[in-house]
Amino acid sequence: MKDLISFFTRIPVNGDIYKARQEIALLPLIGLITAFIPAAILYANIPFKSFLSLLSLYLIIGIIHIDGLADFFDGLATKGGAQRKIRAMKGVEVGTAGVLSIVLIIAVQLQALEAIPFMGVFAAEVNSKMSMLLMLSNRDFMDGMGKFFAEGLSRSRLVLSSIIYMAVIVFLSMIDRVYLLSTLAMITPYIVAGESRKNFGGINGDCVGACAEITRALSLFIIAASAWFLK
Repeated sequence: MKDLISFFTRIPVNGDIYKARQEIALLPLIGLITAFIPAAILYANIPFKSFLSLLSLYLIIGIIHIDGLADFFDGLATKGGAQRKIRAMKGVEVGTAGVLSIVLIIAVQLQALEAIPFMGVFAAEVNSKMSMLLMLSNRDFMDGMGKFFAEGLSRSRLVLSSIIYMAVIVFLSMIDRVYLLSTLAMITPYIVAGESRKNFGGINGDCVGACAEITRALSLFIIAASAWFLK
């Protein structure tokens, strides 16, 4: 699994991208790894815990997904046809829509992290990683890294990843039922994929990254709201 760790995190291990594609079904397990330190910070209940927890998460996973989020919303906000939207999405500069999306996604996560049980980070990260696989299961990818991994996600690998995902969620739900409710966030990949097709004529890596960020933020929000309502 070190090949997946090498590509999907900033943890300094050597990995092969082709082997990572073969291991793609194990992506939900990467969520358990990336969530460990952020969850430990919440558990320690130290000052600025939500800020430090989120900061540690982005230090582990990098900013490639949140960069994709900004590009995705810049593309959506651009008027015109698919090619013009794609050019805006691939542009170097971050537009107003991109900046606003980053601010909102970080604000939601910071607020939610103040209110959730520490195990909620594991549920949110596993949801985020599984949402990426659901995006990759689409077959209308544009050229790029997203297509590379999508071509490696066979039906059997998607089934395996789904079994792993459900096993993790069932285990977490035995601790607290709010983690089961967090799976409502898994509607995100279907919405993002639909908007991607409508606006860009297909899906690319930026769309996958945007989906990962939105799914995590929505998961944390659902967990926080559910914990408040059910307490």
